[in-house]
Amino acid sequence: MEACISKVEYESRIGKAWAKWFHANDIPGHKANCPYFVGAIKLTQDLGKGVPAPKGIDIDGVYLNSNYEELQQYVAKFKDDWPTYGVTIMSDSWTGPSRMSIINFMVFSNGRMYFHKSVNATGHMQNSQFVFEHIKEVIEEIGQQHVVQLVTDNGSNFKKACLDLVADFPHITWQPCADHTINLMLKEMGCFSEINEVVSSCKRICRFMYNHSTLHAEMQKHIGGELVRPNATRFGTNFMFLESFWDKQEKFQVWMTSPEWKNSSWSSEVDYDYTYDCLISRTWLNSVKWVLDLIGPIYSILRYADSQKLGSLSGFMTRMMHSRHQLSSLFCHDSLDQNKYLKVVDKRVDHLYKNTLMVAAGVLDPASHYKYNFGKSLSHVNALNAALKKLASPSEFIAMIPEVHSYVNTRGAFEGMYPRNAAEKVSPTEWWITFGGTTPVLQKYAIRIVSQCTSSSDCERNWSTYALVHTLVRNRLGFEKLHKMVFCHYNLRLRIRLILGEPKEKEVDTCALLMNTTLYDCNNEIMDWLGNSTSDS
Repeated sequence: MEACISKVEYESRIGKAWAKWFHANDIPGHKANCPYFVGAIKLTQDLGKGVPAPKGIDIDGVYLNSNYEELQQYVAKFKDDWPTYGVTIMSDSWTGPSRMSIINFMVFSNGRMYFHKSVNATGHMQNSQFVFEHIKEVIEEIGQQHVVQLVTDNGSNFKKACLDLVADFPHITWQPCADHTINLMLKEMGCFSEINEVVSSCKRICRFMYNHSTLHAEMQKHIGGELVRPNATRFGTNFMFLESFWDKQEKFQVWMTSPEWKNSSWSSEVDYDYTYDCLISRTWLNSVKWVLDLIGPIYSILRYADSQKLGSLSGFMTRMMHSRHQLSSLFCHDSLDQNKYLKVVDKRVDHLYKNTLMVAAGVLDPASHYKYNFGKSLSHVNALNAALKKLASPSEFIAMIPEVHSYVNTRGAFEGMYPRNAAEKVSPTEWWITFGGTTPVLQKYAIRIVSQCTSSSDCERNWSTYALVHTLVRNRLGFEKLHKMVFCHYNLRLRIRLILGEPKEKEVDTCALLMNTTLYDCNNEIMDWLGNSTSDS
C-alpha cells in the first residue's frame, strides 16, 4: 500500500515539475503525448541519477547535428522505393516576417513524403530562371530517371520553370497543385453574390461575438465551444465556418430566446439586433444550408487533395466527377446558375487535367475501371496513351498495346471476382502489384502513375514550421541551422506518422491552438504574414 502511495506521489511530483517547464515556456500540454517526449522520460529513468540535463547550446548545436545526420540516414532508406514507385518533387517558396526567403523541397514516393532540403533565396529575384535552376538541381540529386512529376502551385514563376524543365526532361510532367487549384475554385465561387452575402453575414455575426470578451465567453457557454473561424487565404475554411453555425443552430436559438440575451448589456449595439434576427430566422439558416450544399461537394475534393494518405492521382478524377454531378443537381438543367458554377469548376479542372497524368491515373484506377471503365472513352484512352508514351521507351510502348487492350476490356487476369472485389478494398498500387503480373510493362508504369500525389500542401504546411521556428528565436537563426531544424522537425514527425499511422480527426482544442501560435512571440509577426495571400494565378 505504501509503495502504491509512493508511486502516486512520485507521479504527482514529476507531473507538477514538468508542467512548470511546459507552462513557463508556452508549450501546450498535449505536446507531452509526443512519443519522443515519452521516450526521453523513459531513457532518463533508465539511466538513473547523476546524468546532467542537456544544455540549450548543445540541444541546438551538437545534438541538432547528430539528429540531422541520423535522419539523413533514415530517409535514405526510402530511396529503395524510387525505381519501382517513382518520385514526385514538390516545391514552394516562403518569405518570413524578416524578409528571409526560402524555397523548400519535399519528396513523395510510395505514400511517404519527406523534407528533402531548402534553398536560401534571400536577396535573389525568384524569377522562373532561379526556380528552374534549383528544381533542376533537385531532379539531378534524386536522379532524373526516378522523377515522374513536379507539383507546385500555379504561380507564374513556378509554372514557367516547370514547363521549361519538362522540355528538358520529356518524361517528367508538371502537375499544378490540386489543393491550391480547388482553393482558387472556392475563392472564385465565393465572389458570387449569393454565397458572398451569406458568408459576409456570418462574418459580421462572428466579429460581433468575438469583439467583446464577455459576449465571447457567453457564446462559448451557450453553444458549448467555439465557431470555426475562416482563414484569409484558405477559402475551404468558409465551409467549416458556415458549418459551425449550422451545427450549433439549436443552441444559438435557445440562447437568442433566453433572458441572458434579452437583458444583455450589448442590446444597444446595431449588430445585436442583426445577430438576433439572423440566428432565429429559418430563412437565414436555410440560406446557410444552401451554401453548404453548394460548396460541400467541392470542399470534399479539397479534403481529398489535401490528404497525404488518400490524395493520390488515381482517385481524383472519379471524385471530381461525383462532386461535379452533386453540384449540378442543385440547379435546373442548363440554367444560367448551373452554367455559371460549372464554368468555374470546368475551367479549374481543365488546368489539372491538361498535359498531366491525372486522367491516365483515373483510367488506371481499378475501382473506377470496374465501375465506369473510363478506358472506353476515346479522350481518356488518348490521355492514357500520351502518359505511357511520355514515360516509356518506344519499344516498351509497343509491348504495352496488347496489355492495355487486355486491361481496358477486362480480360485475362483482370476478369473474375477477385480483381473486381479487391479493387474496392486495396490501394490502386497494391492492386496493380497483385493483379498486373501478366501485363508486366503496363504494371510497371501503372504503379508509377497511380501512386503519385496530387498536391504540394505539405510544402505549404512547412511554411508555418519555418515561421514558428524562425519567429520563436526572433529571426536570429542562420539559414543552415534553420534548415536543419526544419529538416529534423518535419522528418521526426514523419517517422511518428509511419509508426502510428495518420492521426484521427478530433475536436479542436482552442487553448492548444492559441498556445501553438499566439504565445510564441509577443509581437506576433507571423499573424501578419499568414494573412498575406499566396499566388492567385
